[in-house]
Amino acid sequence: MQASIAKVNGQMCLSVGETQVAPVAFRSFRPQADITADFSQHGFRLFNLFPSGINCALANRTIPYSPFGEVWAGEGVYRWDRLREQVDLLNENAPDSLVSVNVQLDAPDWYRRAHPECGDSWDQLIQNAGYQPWRESAARYMCDLVDMLDAWLPGRLYGIFLLAGGTTEWYTRNPDGFNHPLPIQTGAFRTWSGDPNARIPPPDVLHRTSDGCFRHPVKDAEALTYWRFVSEIVTDCIRYFAAVAKRHTHVTKLVGAFTGYIHGMALPGVVLSSYNEFSAILRDPNIDCIFCPASYRFRKLADTSAFRVPVDSYALHNKLYFHEIDSTTHLTHDHPIARLHSKHDGPFASLRDTAAYFRREVGMTLAKGQGYWWFDMFAGWYDEPQTMNELERLRLLSDTMLHLPVEPLSEVCLVTDLESNYYLGTGPDTPYPMAEEQAPDLNRLGCPWDSLLTDDLFSEAFDEGRTKLFIFPNLFKPTARLLAKIQALRQAGKCLLFTHAPGYIAADGFSLDGMRALSGLSLARADGSGDTILGDDGIHCPMAVTPRFYARDGDETWARYADGRAGLALRSRPDVPGFDAFCAAVPVPVAWLRRLAEKAGCFRYIDTADPLYANSRLLTVFCHEPGVRRLFWPQPAQLMDYFSGEVFQTGPEGAAVPFAANETRIFLAETGPSAASVAPGRFLASR
Repeated sequence: MQASIAKVNGQMCLSVGETQVAPVAFRSFRPQADITADFSQHGFRLFNLFPSGINCALANRTIPYSPFGEVWAGEGVYRWDRLREQVDLLNENAPDSLVSVNVQLDAPDWYRRAHPECGDSWDQLIQNAGYQPWRESAARYMCDLVDMLDAWLPGRLYGIFLLAGGTTEWYTRNPDGFNHPLPIQTGAFRTWSGDPNARIPPPDVLHRTSDGCFRHPVKDAEALTYWRFVSEIVTDCIRYFAAVAKRHTHVTKLVGAFTGYIHGMALPGVVLSSYNEFSAILRDPNIDCIFCPASYRFRKLADTSAFRVPVDSYALHNKLYFHEIDSTTHLTHDHPIARLHSKHDGPFASLRDTAAYFRREVGMTLAKGQGYWWFDMFAGWYDEPQTMNELERLRLLSDTMLHLPVEPLSEVCLVTDLESNYYLGTGPDTPYPMAEEQAPDLNRLGCPWDSLLTDDLFSEAFDEGRTKLFIFPNLFKPTARLLAKIQALRQAGKCLLFTHAPGYIAADGFSLDGMRALSGLSLARADGSGDTILGDDGIHCPMAVTPRFYARDGDETWARYADGRAGLALRSRPDVPGFDAFCAAVPVPVAWLRRLAEKAGCFRYIDTADPLYANSRLLTVFCHEPGVRRLFWPQPAQLMDYFSGEVFQTGPEGAAVPFAANETRIFLAETGPSAASVAPGRFLASR
C-alpha cells in the first residue's frame, strides 16, 4: 500500500492507495475494545498502535505508557505476543481501519544493562543521540516491527511515527544530560566539531550571558557552539531514523515525529529542547508529518487556543501537521490519571463546554488546512454517546472542507528566526517572554495571521503578495541574506514591526548601528528608563528582561517609558508605501497590534477582540462573553453556521451575529455575487 501526503483544494490530506483521507485520527495509551469500536462506528478510519515498555512522566514515572508491555526484548529478540494482543484488539473492533505505529526508539533497560556506556535517552536524550551503536540497534528493531505489522495488517499500515527522548518528543528532559556529559556524548561532540580535543562546556559557561539576556557572539562562542551541536545532533538523529524507515519500506509509508515546538515555550526553551534546527526537518523529504499537542497554556474557556508550532511553514514544505487534542473533558473529573494531567486544562464542567473547546481547536486547525487527532490518553476522555456524536460532527466537517477549494486570507505574518534563538541565555535567570505569549494577542487581532520561520521567506512556495504586515519578534542576529530580503520587503511597501532588540547582535559583538540597518529606526539603550512602557491608550506593557531600547526618531510615538523615551514608535517611508515600527516590549498587546494592522490596511473580520480563525471558506469565532458580534467579509458573502444551519448575509458592512457565553460558532463561507442565493442544503448535505 502506497501512502503519501497530498494537497487537495488547498488543504493537506493523506493519500492512501487510491483514496484521499481527511487527516482526522484517534490514538490512546490505553486502547479499550469498546472505545475503539465506538470510534470506528462513528466513521473514524485512522488508528494507532503504541508498543512500549517505558514509563511516562506522570506520578514520578511510575505509570507505563502501554499496558501491553515491552516488545523489544533483546538484540533481534521480540515479544511478538504483546504486539499481537494490540493488533487483535484493533482488528476485532476497527477491522477496516488504517493503522500507524508509534515506534519507541529509546534504549530499553536491557539495552542499558548490556551497554553501560549509554544513558537513559528518554530522560537525557542528548547523552545517546549521537551514539551510532544505539541508533543501529533501534533502527533494526523498527524495521523488524514494521515488517511484522505489514504481515499482520496487509494493506493497512500507512505510517511510522518516531518517538524518543523526553515524553517521546525528542528533547532532553533532565538538564543533567547537558551538565554531566557521558564519554559517548563527548565523543559525538568531537566528531561533530571536528576537534578531537573538544570539551563540553561546564554549566556556568553553557548558560552565561554577556549583556542581559544575550550571549556575546565571540565571548560566548564556546557555549554557542555546543548549543548548536545539541539541536543539530538530535535533528540528525530524527533524520537518520526517518531515512531508514523510508528506505526499508521503499517509500510506501508516511514517517512522522513530535518535534519543532517553536512557539510552545519561552524562546530559550527551543534551544534547550533541541528544536532549533527545525528548518532541516521541514526540508527533509523523508519526513512527512509532524505532531504537537495543543498549547497547554491556552486551553481554558477564557483563553484562545493556540498552535505551538510555526504552522504555516508546514504546507510550504508539503508537510502534514497533526494537532493533538488531548485536553481532559467533562468525563474525566474522577479519572485518577486524568487528574494528574489536567493542571493546564479542564476538566470542563459540561458537554457544552467540552464541545465549545473542541470546536475552537478543530476550527483553528481547519482554518490552516491541516489535520488533528483525538488523544484518549488513558481511556475515558470521550466515552459517552453525546461526546462521540460531537466528534463525528467535527469529522464530517473535516470531510466537507476537503471538497471546498480553500485559499488563505492572512494579511499578517509572524516570522520567527531560529538562528537568533541561540543568542538568548538558557539559564533560569534569563527567561524570555516569547514566543508563546504572543499567540493569544494575535488570535484576538480580528483577522487571521500566519506563522513562519525566516528561512521560509526564501521558499519558492511562499507568496508574500497578500501579506501587509510582517512581525519579527526575535530578529536579534539577521544574516546578510535576511537583511537583503527585509529591505526588499520594505521596497515592496510591506509594513514591518520589530520588537525588543532587532539587529542588536553582529558577528563580532553588539551593535546599535545594526539595529538601525534592520529596523529603519534609530534605536538606543534605555538603561534607567524602567521596565514598563505606557501606551497613549493607557495600556501598561512590562518587559522583564534586559537590555532595553528606545526609538530616537519616528513620525509617531504610541507608547513611552516613564522618562518619556519612545517605547513604541512608527516611521513612514518617504519614497515607498508602508511603515517601519519598533516596540520595546514583548509580547505586544492586542490593542497595539490591532492599531498596527489597521494602519497597514489589513481587513478586520470582527468588531471585537474575540478569538477568530479563517480561510476563504471557513470562519471560526469563539466568544467567552455572551452578546452580539458583527462579522465582516471583504466582499458579499453568505456565512452558514455548520451546526445550526443558520445563515447570515455579510460583506464589508458586516452582519450582527448573536453568541451565547462560551460558544464556538463555525461558519462555512460562500462568496461572490451568487452568495445570497446559495441554499444551506448545499453545505448541510455532507454533514
